[in-house]
Amino acid sequence: MISAKSNNTLPELQLPSRPSLGWPKFGAIAVLIGAGSSIFVGLWLGLMLLLDPNSILWLNRFLPEWSHVPIALSNPLQNLAEIEAELQEEQLSLGAPIFLDEEMLVPVWRTVADCDTQCEAIAALRVYFVEGDVLGEERYSLLSEVRLGKSTLNHFSEFKLLPREGDDSQWLSLEGVSAGTEITSGDRYGVLLHYNPYEKRLISVLPWQSAAGNSPQWQQVFIDRDQEFVVDQSRNLEPEFEIFRVEPSYKEPILSPISIETVALDLPVYEEAIALARLKLWVVAQQQLVEIKQTVKPEQWTTAAETQLQLVAYHAKQLTEKCESTTLNIGQTIGHCLRAGDVNEALRLLQNNFDDPLVVSTVVAFLEANGKDLQPRLDALHAINPFRDAVTIWQFLSLTAQNGSQEALASLQEHQQLDEKLQAKIKTTLDHVETALSRQPRALSADSKVMGQLRAVRNIQPNQWLQPETEAIALDQNRNWHILDVNRFFDGQQWQQAPFNLDLSNFVPGQSLWQSLGLNNNTTLHIGQADLRQPISQAFGQVRGAKFQNGKLQLLVEGTQTQAARQAFAYSPTTLRWLTPNTLSIRDLGAIEPAWVDLIVANLWRHLRADNLRSESTLPDLATLKAEFGALQVSPIELTGNNHAEARLTIHLDSKGKLATPNVLQVANQNDPLTAYNLVFADTGDLLYSELNETKPIKLRAIADLQDGGTAALVFQDQNNQIQLKRWDGNRRLFNDL
Repeated sequence: MISAKSNNTLPELQLPSRPSLGWPKFGAIAVLIGAGSSIFVGLWLGLMLLLDPNSILWLNRFLPEWSHVPIALSNPLQNLAEIEAELQEEQLSLGAPIFLDEEMLVPVWRTVADCDTQCEAIAALRVYFVEGDVLGEERYSLLSEVRLGKSTLNHFSEFKLLPREGDDSQWLSLEGVSAGTEITSGDRYGVLLHYNPYEKRLISVLPWQSAAGNSPQWQQVFIDRDQEFVVDQSRNLEPEFEIFRVEPSYKEPILSPISIETVALDLPVYEEAIALARLKLWVVAQQQLVEIKQTVKPEQWTTAAETQLQLVAYHAKQLTEKCESTTLNIGQTIGHCLRAGDVNEALRLLQNNFDDPLVVSTVVAFLEANGKDLQPRLDALHAINPFRDAVTIWQFLSLTAQNGSQEALASLQEHQQLDEKLQAKIKTTLDHVETALSRQPRALSADSKVMGQLRAVRNIQPNQWLQPETEAIALDQNRNWHILDVNRFFDGQQWQQAPFNLDLSNFVPGQSLWQSLGLNNNTTLHIGQADLRQPISQAFGQVRGAKFQNGKLQLLVEGTQTQAARQAFAYSPTTLRWLTPNTLSIRDLGAIEPAWVDLIVANLWRHLRADNLRSESTLPDLATLKAEFGALQVSPIELTGNNHAEARLTIHLDSKGKLATPNVLQVANQNDPLTAYNLVFADTGDLLYSELNETKPIKLRAIADLQDGGTAALVFQDQNNQIQLKRWDGNRRLFNDL
């Protein structure tokens, strides 16, 4: 019997448990699976090895060097002579090689047809396996080849390695330079290639063009990243770069562009910052992006946003360095500061250099060339902070460079509220700029050489006439006013003819026009009358104003003489000097230059015979001709620039078109007027010019030295008293319009 207080307890009930496989059995299964996979991989590799032994060369990157898969040569080994012989059959040739361990990288050149400069181009790039035989002679087997096209963008003339830090493969760049204008985005172009030393394969990865004309580079643009591929797209000294990232890939390398075309964060402030970056306001955009990064939560700031920030920061750094540079001209520095959006620093530099015409003119030239591109940036800066006076002042200067100060001020007042204080600042800045520009010497300066037709006017509109901004005078209606319609002027290098194409400054248009015409040196004007015997030239007045519109150039002239000039030929005193050579008879010239006169009279007879003014079928005796033509007047004068005189000779025809003899010339009267015709004979006796050939000839009125370093000019005057000038053209062998 068991007591209730007994310490003995009933035994625990043992339930049957499920049998356990245990860890050893799991390991066995894993081993079986691994073994099966290994067998499968081994079979697959074996099959690939049978089909294409080189298809598994990629394994070499994971294997120690002593166990590398050997190369299976699919092309026969050849020496260089054999390779070159094959290429010559295709009119190709080998270039200078680059050796990479056991491989040789070599360009294949072709001849470019119809070229002027670079007449050879790279047609292909080859990789050869190099093997030396027992005799020490190297033999080569082709491993890989990239063939190139023959288009304009495939005239590659340079071949170089482009090493990338931390990359054990080889990068190469094929490059060319365009000598023409077909490539609008740059004069240097090329292809980036990649050579995989493990797979022995050369591939073309990325075509590129550089607007800046520079070769691409590998650079570490982003922090804690491998080097990126950077192509310089800078234009007009403004930094701009195209950046590509190498994406990780076990096959062919992939280069992805990094851009700001899409917005990385869906935030209005972020979109505004990227919009500033698209306007190339890199510095301002960077400041805003940094503020956004510091404001949002860390998990909101994505990798894409960080990439765009660093892209903007890279461009901002380039601009900031130029803005802070001490090696550039101050005017150039101001331009870079404006591009960077640092309007305060740009204005400070300008104000500190108002007394330097070179700085001011450099800034004005920058605004004239880049004002249209700069204006959207200034508008964006004004939208960010409408109370920055520096922005408004630069807006005004930029608009003035494009359209003039009056239109610029009207445009600003239409879109902004300009208080009196700001308007005073704008006017002061403009006055300083105009003063500096007026002191800037003209790069190509020459005395005034203008000519045209002068006519009297009764009433003038003073506000229509431009004067030098620092030397303007009042234009009183009660003066002896005339207008000179300019048909030619000399700009220091060549003669310009109406209609004119003048590039005038919108800041100081009066000063600019004055300098273009040389009027800053001399405003005196002469009037003259063209005449072969007694030309007339006399002072008439002073130029007081100028007007240029739609290719038409006019000068306002105050006459110092009491009489009014009507349709007079007018010119500045340095424009021309009338030439009046001595005149003598054929008979007298024959006594001095008998051989020359023989040639002249013979060719004169031939010319008259061709115009049916002589009836003989054969050339008469020269003595007879010299006696007949002996009284004709001739003026020796140098016209062709060969340092030998030509002969201007005059003949006359009566009202019936017959040649007037010397006897007729002596008794000519008004009832039967004679018409004079001019001919010019060379020092060789050849006929250079004749008025007999023309049905309605514009007669030669005078000969003048235009005082421009060229030969003398023939001066003609038409029925409307318009002056025409002709000068000898040695290439065309005739007197051509000036």
